Amino acid sequence: MNRLRERGSAIVLVMWVVIIATVLLVGMTQRSMMGLSLGRSEVERVRAHWLARGGVEKALCVLATDIDEGDSLQDLWFDDKEQFVQEYEGVGSFKVHYLDYSDGGLVERYGALDLASRLNVNAANVEMIAMCPGSDEVIAASILDWRDSDSRTRGSGAENGYYGEMDLPYSARNKAFESDGEVMLIQGVDKGNYFGRFKSVSHRRQLLYQITSEIGSIDDAQDLGLAYWLTAYGKRNAKSDDGSQQIYNINSVSENDLQNSLNLSKELAKAIVEKRGNNGFESLFDLLDVEVKSDSKEKPQQGKINEVSIGWIAENFESLTISDEDEIYTGLNINTASSYLLNCLPEIDSRAVDQIVSFRDSSEGPFVDMKQLLDVVGDDVFRDIAEFVVTQSQTFEVTCTAETLQGVRRQITVVVERDNDKVKIIYWHQSET
Repeated sequence: MNRLRERGSAIVLVMWVVIIATVLLVGMTQRSMMGLSLGRSEVERVRAHWLARGGVEKALCVLATDIDEGDSLQDLWFDDKEQFVQEYEGVGSFKVHYLDYSDGGLVERYGALDLASRLNVNAANVEMIAMCPGSDEVIAASILDWRDSDSRTRGSGAENGYYGEMDLPYSARNKAFESDGEVMLIQGVDKGNYFGRFKSVSHRRQLLYQITSEIGSIDDAQDLGLAYWLTAYGKRNAKSDDGSQQIYNINSVSENDLQNSLNLSKELAKAIVEKRGNNGFESLFDLLDVEVKSDSKEKPQQGKINEVSIGWIAENFESLTISDEDEIYTGLNINTASSYLLNCLPEIDSRAVDQIVSFRDSSEGPFVDMKQLLDVVGDDVFRDIAEFVVTQSQTFEVTCTAETLQGVRRQITVVVERDNDKVKIIYWHQSET
């Protein structure tokens, strides 16, 4: 009887050992499976990241090798599905893309977004910003108050007195805007008119998966919001990397540089310096009022410019400025800007806009320099708009969306500055979508 009890106890003990071992084994197996699953998920996230990074690098390479004069809608970086949509067998795919408002609706383009096709809040004047879709006089005046160096309020604008009375008070920057989102701090700007029908920037990026399906058709340009039409990015350096001057301030340039770098005669260089005096020129076109003294005993120098014409100003426009800043904020690219923004240029009419669009889309286009713009629109229009436009672009936004075969997504958005064949990233944002 005792043996039977002992044997029964042993069997029960063995059963408990088996049960406990089974529970431990199941637990260890589940933990191993979870670890394996987490490991696989991490591998997929890494894979999605490098797919997206590869798309960004592809776009940067295309931008760096685009050495043609003038940037236009015909360039490879603008819209080329073959270049910017790539699939890799057994891995996944990426596409470099952005939303573009064309012919009254949103379309998906495959390439880089030219930020010079947007209105630069650091370069545009108050009238241009006021005419931008979704803006008004209050917003425009407040933008200029935000970026100027003084604390005086212009018209319906706003300075520290206004912003200091907010629930969460802050001060006006009184310097140039550093990022696009800074516009949301401006008097008169809220989520409604800044994001429009997009709700947010992240929502706009989400729509790159299903174009306009969540917001329907766009009937009015202002439905896109100020975030679509405005940018704070885009500038040129007055000096090249080796320190040599490439943009000359006519209010401070020496007689020597006027002669040697801008090919002006000694007499004309002297007349310019005398004319500008201590107050300086207010516009490049003030150079047209400079006259060489007729009683000069010296003979005109062979091959030198002895009189400033509007044609000479146009030919040299991108090398001249009246600003003493080392960085010059760039205007609207007439080759890539929409007709909505071209109509925001000072004193321009629909005829001049049509002339610009017709030329850039023709076999003679795009515009490669400002002299061509002068020839197309004439002296009067050129004088009104030249200060606010460019023919080449330095700054681009690149958004790449990648997806692995397991459905893991990663999106990277960068803003880059291009200087000849060099491309520098100045903004980076990445997210899992």
